[in-house]
Amino acid sequence: MNKHRAFTLLETLIVLSVLSLFASVSFVAIPKIKEELEVYYFLNQFENNILLTQQAAIFSVVRTTIKKEYQQNYIEFLLEGNRKVTQTAPPALNFKVFPPVYFGIGTGNIVKTETIIFSWENKKQEIKYEFLFGKGRYEKTIKQIN
Repeated sequence: MNKHRAFTLLETLIVLSVLSLFASVSFVAIPKIKEELEVYYFLNQFENNILLTQQAAIFSVVRTTIKKEYQQNYIEFLLEGNRKVTQTAPPALNFKVFPPVYFGIGTGNIVKTETIIFSWENKKQEIKYEFLFGKGRYEKTIKQIN
């Protein structure tokens, strides 16, 4: 007796249907995951650039600044001399409040208390960086908005 160990047409179609279902579900989720990764990367890099700007103020003879130009989607970290670092925000993140932040010469302390607020509409979140006067540190808070 000759037994074939092959899949029937029905079994093959079922397997292909299940695989295509998994593939279609993952393609729907990819844009959301990409957006989240872009925002998380931006915020991480933003925090690293804050530290860089503060350290530049400690070791230089000029005040360093974090600023954003009106109606632009990028941030400038002004270091000593003509050196600056520019960081572009991802499309999913909006600037809600962004005053210039100054770090004191030789100390890296914040010259004036300021608050920077980003709005992430798709996740309904508000990311707030509150710079503490005379300290050189900030507090980061994330809250849900309606």
